[in-house]
Amino acid sequence: MDLAGIEIENPVLTAAGPTSQSGDALLKAARGGAGALVAKTICTRRAVVRRPNIACVQHGSISHGVVNCETWSEIPWERWLDREYAAAESSGLKVIASTGYTAEELVFLGPRVEEAGASGIEFSTHYISKDPLTIREVAKSLKECVSIPIFAKISPSTENVREVAKTIEPFVDGIVAINTVGPVLVVDEKSGKPLLGDRYGWLSGPPIKPIALRVVSEISEVFRKPIIGVGGITDGTDAAEFMMCGASAVEVCTAALYRGPQIYCKVARELEEFVKQGGHSSAEDLIGSALREREEMRERPEIEQNCTACGICERACPSGAITIKGKGKGDVSDTCTRCGLCATLCPVRAIA
Repeated sequence: MDLAGIEIENPVLTAAGPTSQSGDALLKAARGGAGALVAKTICTRRAVVRRPNIACVQHGSISHGVVNCETWSEIPWERWLDREYAAAESSGLKVIASTGYTAEELVFLGPRVEEAGASGIEFSTHYISKDPLTIREVAKSLKECVSIPIFAKISPSTENVREVAKTIEPFVDGIVAINTVGPVLVVDEKSGKPLLGDRYGWLSGPPIKPIALRVVSEISEVFRKPIIGVGGITDGTDAAEFMMCGASAVEVCTAALYRGPQIYCKVARELEEFVKQGGHSSAEDLIGSALREREEMRERPEIEQNCTACGICERACPSGAITIKGKGKGDVSDTCTRCGLCATLCPVRAIA
């Protein structure tokens, strides 16, 4: 599969973060089935991170994501050039370096990571600016000093995402969306203290997926180059949703923290199965399919024969329109407002 001129094994990549923090970590991801390896972000100075720096956000036994107060790699950039990239490249997969953050730093690091063998460069706009023209100048500076593809990683707090995408398109080969969301605060209910050493952190995982999908869809409306979706991908259906919103590939980080490096193979396999079950010839057929305008619902929903009478829809209906009378039996009254909540709540999709 071709991604802006980079040959990848499948559309499920690692993301810059804790699970790509070294060459060894990237080798584990390669063995776990990643299609290409995006390394942790390097800078001209080592990151200094207070501990603890990663925490799970849970409600009971159910995980709702991860918060972290990491910044970039604690490994010096020199060691990445000397050892870490080479270790990752020994897997046979393409390696995409991640660099930050100013134009001067990108111009300094860009040619060096290319010389070290990187097949592409992802650069974070997180600390640069929200101004499209400033981001464009940074992208232009990097593009002029390297010959490999470059990808701009967009922060979810970026204002007017479409304008940014249009402005930087001439100087990038793709866009990665999105970065973590925040700052956020998570408190330990037992100690009453923040879970992270820096107090505030940045949220990733399933809670940010709807934000990421929105940003990807907005970019795809105006941007004609590849988009890499990232944010809350845990299975093949999530990956398919990103592709339907305009992404050509995806990156995974938080799910790899929970489930280990085998998650990449799992997501890729499930995505392939999703494509087959949908009657598509390839995953590329999915790209942008969710962006077509949807017709307004004109009829009241109907309870179908596979209804298990669990009662979820009846309890949740805001207008009290649903009455469940048994398995496969139920009525929807004239008070129904056609809001659609019941159809999305039904665990067996028994509401048409």
